[in-house]
Amino acid sequence: MLPSLARLPVTPTGTGMQALPPELLAIVGSLVDSDDPCRDLEEKCRVDKQWWALCRDGLLYEEVNLRMGFYGTFPSLEAVRKHYEAHPGPWVPPTTAKWYFRAACRAMADALMRGLWSVQGSRDSDFHLVNPRFRRRGAPIPDPKYRSNRGEPLPWYGALAKQCAKIDPNVMACVPLDHPDYLAIARIAVNTRGDPAPLSYIDRNNEAYTELARLSVQHNPATLAYVPPNHPDYVEIAKMALLQDSHTIQHLREGDDPLQYKELAQFVLQRDPSALALLSSTRTDTYAELAMFAIREDPSVFEWVRVEGSNDTGDWNAPDGGGGWSYVELAKFAIQQDYRNMQYVEEPSSSSSSSDGSFDYDDDGGLPYDAYWQLAWWAVEQNPRALVLVNRAKLHYSDNAQLVQKARDGGGVISSLEYSQLLQAERARARLNDV
Repeated sequence: MLPSLARLPVTPTGTGMQALPPELLAIVGSLVDSDDPCRDLEEKCRVDKQWWALCRDGLLYEEVNLRMGFYGTFPSLEAVRKHYEAHPGPWVPPTTAKWYFRAACRAMADALMRGLWSVQGSRDSDFHLVNPRFRRRGAPIPDPKYRSNRGEPLPWYGALAKQCAKIDPNVMACVPLDHPDYLAIARIAVNTRGDPAPLSYIDRNNEAYTELARLSVQHNPATLAYVPPNHPDYVEIAKMALLQDSHTIQHLREGDDPLQYKELAQFVLQRDPSALALLSSTRTDTYAELAMFAIREDPSVFEWVRVEGSNDTGDWNAPDGGGGWSYVELAKFAIQQDYRNMQYVEEPSSSSSSSDGSFDYDDDGGLPYDAYWQLAWWAVEQNPRALVLVNRAKLHYSDNAQLVQKARDGGGVISSLEYSQLLQAERARARLNDV
């Protein structure tokens, strides 16, 4: 039950208005924080007799305008009117707090419907015409004829931008960089989950950029992709994102310092070696070293190493035979750590022989037959038990026979019965891993 507003004292202020009592200020505060303060205040003034007097003389509207930021940097409607009287232009402020409130609410509804780009004072941006994600779901397609964003922002621009940022954080593309509320709007935007990340539209020269980047990666680590790698605080921001989600390793950017990239990649691979799956094997300068680092931490992550990008690809159209690292050497290292990694070696690109006895290779970038055969022989030589992990269906008949004989000669530990038993054990282990 609301207190009787008629009995609440009011005190004069320096603006010509009377100040609301503390009891009513608390009620106004809850009203401003509601889902739709514009609708709620009008409803209160229309149906609640206790509010009629304050609504009629504009005292309540004045306070709500101030609380909602409709006056911008001005302390009152009187101050707004004096400013525009001294600097006349096409826009004239409404004469009463009530009508000012209604005008601001209409502007807010229009901004939420059409997008902040349509509000006077917004930065001129064309990407909204081609990027449907910029619009709120269900909003109409933007029409260039509504682009009234030329001219100075009106006092309520900051309040409108804050509300729009709660729905679509990408409105940062429209907010003027020199607006007094830029930082406050940006904080709301980076705390709102969205895609693409609002951080990509935030001024990187802003003194609070590091703070905003930290807030952004806390809510969505993938926004690290929008942080320039040459930023002075990039390492700190990147580590924060990587600790949140090791999959962020795919968004690391090298910049001018390749050692920085390697340091950050090792930082996450030490904690989660499986993140190797998200590293691009086409990074010929660092991939092999980072892969070996991850395999030392957990040999099973060799499963995620692909032959694409290496020198050992069967794609003869690749420049210089592929990349700058050797898949075969990396596979040998992984098998040396754990012979069971033989099961993860990529299959040869062809298992059929040509008429001259050589092997044909597909232009699919797969592992050449000779490379697979070399790895299979080497793995069995290191540990005869690796034989059960070789994809023998891809090998030529004579090579199969040589490989089995090699396993049996490896200390005489592999008999036909032992081979069968090992094969069953490995299949059982695979079934357990799949559960």
